[in-house]
Amino acid sequence: MGCIASVPRGAGSEPIQVWDPDRSILSAYRELFHFQSMMFEIAADNRARGYRPMPLFELLRMTRRYNRLLDARRGAGSDAEVRALVL
Repeated sequence: MGCIASVPRGAGSEPIQVWDPDRSILSAYRELFHFQSMMFEIAADNRARGYRPMPLFELLRMTRRYNRLLDARRGAGSDAEVRALVL
């Protein structure tokens, strides 16, 4: 039986153990739903403390910028070109 270490990778990723081939699909879904419920609890706590979610258009702008950066890296753009996309 293999061993998979769980490494925190942020709220935008799934727990690594869901990819363990020794686990059932039901176990993987259970883990994913548990992870999502924790994220909702953290978000609710943060809103109660006065933090506000990112506005939709800001999220879209940041996503577009991130995707341009990835495209530049894949396209072997120069470091200067990549830095220009980030700024």
